[in-house]
Amino acid sequence: MTLKEIQEKALRALKAARDLVDKADTEKRDMTSDEDKQFTGYMSEHTKLTKDLQARSGLENAEKAMAAIPEEARARPEPEGREEKKPEITEEIRGAALKGWFSTPLSLRGDIEITDAQRQAAKQCGFNLNQREIAFGLRGNYRSIQHEFRAPQTTTTGSTGGYLIPTGFVSTLERALLEFGGMRQVSEVMRTATGNDLPWPTSDDTSNKGEIIGENTTQNEQNIAFKQVIFKAYKYSSKMIKIPFELLQDSAVDLASLTGQIAGERLGRIQNQHFTTGTGAGQPQGLTLATTLGTTTASATAIKADELMDLIYSVDPAYRTGAAFMMHDNIFLAISKLKDGQGQYLLNGLADSTQLRIKGYPVIINMDMQSSVTTATKTVVFGQLGKYKIRDAGEVRLVRLDERYADLDQVAFVAFLRSDGNLLDAGVAPVKHLLQA
Repeated sequence: MTLKEIQEKALRALKAARDLVDKADTEKRDMTSDEDKQFTGYMSEHTKLTKDLQARSGLENAEKAMAAIPEEARARPEPEGREEKKPEITEEIRGAALKGWFSTPLSLRGDIEITDAQRQAAKQCGFNLNQREIAFGLRGNYRSIQHEFRAPQTTTTGSTGGYLIPTGFVSTLERALLEFGGMRQVSEVMRTATGNDLPWPTSDDTSNKGEIIGENTTQNEQNIAFKQVIFKAYKYSSKMIKIPFELLQDSAVDLASLTGQIAGERLGRIQNQHFTTGTGAGQPQGLTLATTLGTTTASATAIKADELMDLIYSVDPAYRTGAAFMMHDNIFLAISKLKDGQGQYLLNGLADSTQLRIKGYPVIINMDMQSSVTTATKTVVFGQLGKYKIRDAGEVRLVRLDERYADLDQVAFVAFLRSDGNLLDAGVAPVKHLLQA
């Protein structure tokens, strides 16, 4: 059979399977045992035909590539000792290869044609357009973009297609993680190659002091008490990102940046929620749970300026240098409205609404913090927020689901990232919270 005949036969099998499901849905019943057998047969036939189509398509492409090489070039051996100079892999080449990878499922159905430029780009990247998954590393200069929030200079590559990923994709994904995750803006982020449990030692040496000793006198010993935090690797999913035929076909659409932004925003939202309020059971332990009590307000429904001062000075002076507040936007608004006895806003010396500072300390807005001033809630945290550590394990995986939404003329993608987080506190309470009475 020709490629077109195989495509048509595969589509007929898929349509027949869909008709069985639609018929049962229309009649508001489950499929019968005979229908189940027919459905399984149609799907098995479709899978077999799809694999056959991919194999034949790959063979034809390889034969075309070989035929394009002049006979004398194929027969001429390379001089000994001469190294082949590989062409530079530009962002345009990576973008073309990734566009071809996005479009491959629809090309197998005959809806979209992979261009020669996209095939050549994938070849230059050493990438098979038919593989279903790409794994790639995030950047190593993460600390710099936390503070400077600028585009990356370099990216790392993965073993299963990471070299294919344009810088724009990684940049957009990480910027979205930051923008939709206030915790990542202030936390220390570490990256590990694997997801094995990672013990992280902590120590409290704040009460220990040195000593003066006399000549020929033996010094005393003072041991350090160590504790440890175990970082795990919880698997987060962006959920499926469905891209319609029209976007895949439109050459003006930057699919790399679009997909990176959507995946980054989704992962950023759920991770920030857990890094802020996570229970520590089957998910990261959030910052608010890990902090200790700094001060309790006199009122369950109000915050006073004096109570913010009490919170600041409840933190050890060693941890007030470089400290910051974190709170919900609504809480900062309530604090910004505090007035003195003459009805004047306490902005001078207390809060600056343009700089987002209180008593000179930065204010980090985190929309997953407590949003209203109500009894027995933690409305504000203050201290060394960088003591909260986030662990990203392994590579980011971008998976393409070729057939799941074929009947809707869509291709779905999903991103996975394994992470954990916890506050490094050996007993000195580097971050404390304000508790409403």
